[in-house]
Amino acid sequence: MKTLSAVRALLSARLQANLKDRMPVFVSLLNTALLGLSVYVVIAIFFGNVETIGGWNKEQSVVLYGAFILIRSFVQMVVLPNCEAASRLIVSKTIDTYLVKPIDIQTVLAFGQLRFWHIFGVLLGLGLMLGGSYAQGQLTVRSLGALCTFITLACALVYAVWLSIASLAFWTKKTGNISHLLFMFLTTGRFPSGAYPEWIQVVIMTVVPVFFIMEVPAQSAMGMTSGVMLLGALLATLGFALLSRLLWHLGVKKYLREGS
Repeated sequence: MKTLSAVRALLSARLQANLKDRMPVFVSLLNTALLGLSVYVVIAIFFGNVETIGGWNKEQSVVLYGAFILIRSFVQMVVLPNCEAASRLIVSKTIDTYLVKPIDIQTVLAFGQLRFWHIFGVLLGLGLMLGGSYAQGQLTVRSLGALCTFITLACALVYAVWLSIASLAFWTKKTGNISHLLFMFLTTGRFPSGAYPEWIQVVIMTVVPVFFIMEVPAQSAMGMTSGVMLLGALLATLGFALLSRLLWHLGVKKYLREGS
């Protein structure tokens, strides 16, 4: 209960702080409008001479691009600021303030820094996914339910991956390069995995699970997912969540053992 109360207080404080500064909101709104225009241009260029890319047609690719924008915006809004803040606390050894409190520190740090203005990107991505699904004639109650399920799992999965990286700061004292490299790697999710060479397909399905983070949610919006995919997404999310918790607790023990 104390952890939940701390999370609610942090969310309220961050929302109030974000609302005080209007400039990032207007800039994000403008960037989102330009991003929406760029999606139209990119799709028009790629499908100017071909009918499919990696086995996906134009409407399906719009859904996938929407999933990419939604997840990337979620990362910018929630994941990156919190994981970077957690890494800084570890490296600067100011995390002691949190360690003495009777709360789940990893959970609290996961919501301490938020950039709410990226919500426009989340809405744009969701709009593209729903629009593409409707154009395919696949927008049904069942596909909406599947979309909500897989998007939730995708957000949890990408967060778990980044928290695992943030926990490495207990050992490496620096994780920024890895974090930004992973952010750049997520850009592969703009296009179907079938459009890439086989070795890249292996990487985005195992090492960095971009396939489950972006492609599977896009497939769910079009009624293309199955129970096997749901099981795979659940296992991937659970695996990385457990990894993040394990790395965090091992890191805290190491930190305390060395006398912070």
